[in-house]
Amino acid sequence: MNTKARNTVEDGQELAYISRELDNIREGLKMLGLKQCSCCRKYFMCPDGKNLLNAGQLVCVRCVSS
Repeated sequence: MNTKARNTVEDGQELAYISRELDNIREGLKMLGLKQCSCCRKYFMCPDGKNLLNAGQLVCVRCVSS
């Protein structure tokens, strides 16, 4: 395998690894009671559901108008 093809494979594996790690972090945040706004993508504490509104998707108060 030539160097360019090897680098492409390594880059693809590294990207897949990073993607899996980000998914694991998101799942961990959900387990801690944090939920993500579907518009601004920020995380909010939602033990009682008051920080995010359900508008078909979870949306924070700041993003409701948009």
